Amino acid sequence: EPFLHRFLSDILTVAKGKGFQVNLVTNGTLLDERNIQHLVDSRLDTLRVSLSAGTPLDYESNYPGTDPAFFTRVIEGLKLLTRIKTQQESKFPAVVLHHPINRTNFRTIDAMVDLAHATGVHALSFSPWLTFRGKFASRSLTGNDEQILRSSLSQISKRLNSLSIRHNVQELIQRYDIGYAV
Repeated sequence: EPFLHRFLSDILTVAKGKGFQVNLVTNGTLLDERNIQHLVDSRLDTLRVSLSAGTPLDYESNYPGTDPAFFTRVIEGLKLLTRIKTQQESKFPAVVLHHPINRTNFRTIDAMVDLAHATGVHALSFSPWLTFRGKFASRSLTGNDEQILRSSLSQISKRLNSLSIRHNVQELIQRYDIGYAV
């Protein structure tokens, strides 16, 4: 989690000052006003927020033992980021909401589209759940699950297009077509 690094703001300032393109990946739970303001001020290129849940119930299923209030914290942080960027007329950072698809969340992808729209993110990306050498394999999609997911992806793509939210649905379909490392 990059926001736990005590020198993150200095690192961003130096990297952007040297002309680097800088992208951060976070779980979004530490998106408070101070951190957001620094992201905007530093002109961070891309902030990618990884979230395996589109609803509070999905959050409890995907993050067992974690305080369910963190889900609301992530969503409110994204909304605050959008408001601050709008107030300051800044396009930085571009915000990507990332959704790893697993057995407990594949039926609620519509909720992720709702979240992407409600929070004002630029893009919604998806990836298959990776098992990391067999660990967490129980969360991988079965063949039947994958077929159910595939049948909904065309509508998801159309909906995201109508909302002008960038996405990688076609890439996701291709990843399922050719397989992916498990």
